[in-house]
Amino acid sequence: MCQNKLLKILLIASTIASLSYDTFYEFYPAYLTGVWHTTPLQIAWYTVMLSVAIGIGCGWLSFSLTRFFKSRQLILTSVATIAVVLTALLFAPPLWLLLILFVIIGFALGVATPHYTLQVSEAAESHIQGEVFGTLWGLRMLLDGTISIVGGFLLIVAYQLPIAIAATAALFAWIVYSHVKSIKSFPH
Repeated sequence: MCQNKLLKILLIASTIASLSYDTFYEFYPAYLTGVWHTTPLQIAWYTVMLSVAIGIGCGWLSFSLTRFFKSRQLILTSVATIAVVLTALLFAPPLWLLLILFVIIGFALGVATPHYTLQVSEAAESHIQGEVFGTLWGLRMLLDGTISIVGGFLLIVAYQLPIAIAATAALFAWIVYSHVKSIKSFPH
């Protein structure tokens, strides 16, 4: 499966990006509770806003932006946005700004995720796509378990640590993905 250099880079970048997204998604309720002392109702509102933004990002926004930008540009911009916004969360912005940042993260996640999937699909030859996506989802599930274990211990130290790790992972995903020039021109 991994003779394809482009596919290797995409799988690595996508896995690191998933680490970022999943760490944020798993630990933002603890962050909101620990740093902001939010109520369950407030967490529910943040979850609704994040989820609606992800849905809009995956559907309408992602589709609309492809008229003007290539997948590579959308991924680079989205992942950079995620890294910057997650970093901004560490500076404890006011709650109203926090809600706006959650919406921005949702839009960025919604745009980045389908474009990563599209690029992995385009880079993989048709006879190995099942193996590639099985590997991709297997890695993501392995990371989810690891995130839960490690993140739980990090919360003991500081509620912001999982968010800091998510921001750092997004930055690393951006760095790795920035080495991808073009799906069509990349030698297999």
